[in-house]
Amino acid sequence: MANTANAHWRSNIVVPTAESVKDSSNDTTKANGKTALADKLAHERNVKEVALGDLLFDTWYPSWFPDEVIPDKQRGKGIVQTTMYVCKWCFAYHRDPEIWAQHYSNCPRATSGPPGTHIYHHGSSDTLSIWEVEGEVEHVFCQNLSLFAKFFLDNKSVLYDVNDFHYFLLVHTKPDGVKQIIGFFSKEKQSWDRNNLACILVFPPWQRKGLGSLLIAVSYEIGRREDALVGRVDPVSGPEKPISNLGKKSYERYWSAEIARYLLNIEETDCKNNTGFITVEMISRETWIAPDDCLAVLREMGGVERVLKGKGKKGKAVKADKQEEPVEQLDKGFIREWVNRQGLDSYPSVDVDGFVGRYRSQETIEGVEVAA
Repeated sequence: MANTANAHWRSNIVVPTAESVKDSSNDTTKANGKTALADKLAHERNVKEVALGDLLFDTWYPSWFPDEVIPDKQRGKGIVQTTMYVCKWCFAYHRDPEIWAQHYSNCPRATSGPPGTHIYHHGSSDTLSIWEVEGEVEHVFCQNLSLFAKFFLDNKSVLYDVNDFHYFLLVHTKPDGVKQIIGFFSKEKQSWDRNNLACILVFPPWQRKGLGSLLIAVSYEIGRREDALVGRVDPVSGPEKPISNLGKKSYERYWSAEIARYLLNIEETDCKNNTGFITVEMISRETWIAPDDCLAVLREMGGVERVLKGKGKKGKAVKADKQEEPVEQLDKGFIREWVNRQGLDSYPSVDVDGFVGRYRSQETIEGVEVAA
């Protein structure tokens, strides 16, 4: 039975490599030898590959399974398990393919669908949807999901205590109606730093399809709607830090696209004092992206100019003077050129009308009515 199972998995190989997403900075030599060794061990894989249903692909980082699965004494000793078998429905795992296959063929999630509540559908085709899961309710499921995700996240600790988190599952529905989880993000129920996201991952076989931007956009829209309940008008602080190199790139793409779309569609009469310039604070308020993140992206794009405070002239920046206080403002014309060079479209990453249930506009979140 084990040989047959392995033959099936290996006939559907998808092998993204860790090197394709890691930043070379991970290999930087540390001044402190012990720190360097600890860092190396923390990033050294302990499982070579993972079989997710009928897909087989390499891991990128170690994941710390319970002692009965991978003994604690084997940590930091490199690859000690060739393949970890994971159920694509519930993320149950096992080292033995025969034992695992018995579960896989009888997993109740295969017919019942993903756990939690359907909160969002993307577009009219309904092939992509998002489901919200309470860590406290689906405790084992969320632990198993976290252990699987750690194979592909370099700077997130495995959370066995999942009770304080919401998990938002990205689900793909195939033409035959079968639903499969292909990514997720998590969010603290109560974040004192007002983070709208703790962890994010699109599973390797489904990466590079723009799905990371969709998850990020949904996290921002949920944060915006939740903040409306308490009358907040200032944006969330964004994702929990530190963020992985892959996650950082996804956020920079999302931030750049959202800011560019906003700038492309804004009318000059909407700009501050009709000067033709708009401030970072205005962009932050409209996109719900934190001011520091807005400014960092705009500087990277090259769209920031220094002008005299309150002295901007319509369509042209005034150079800063040593005697007067300069402020940083944004040249719309430059951003428009940048948008054209990047080939960005004007369509938002998230369908604001795609939310259902408690996140839907004009309905309720935790029993409180939310304005559209």
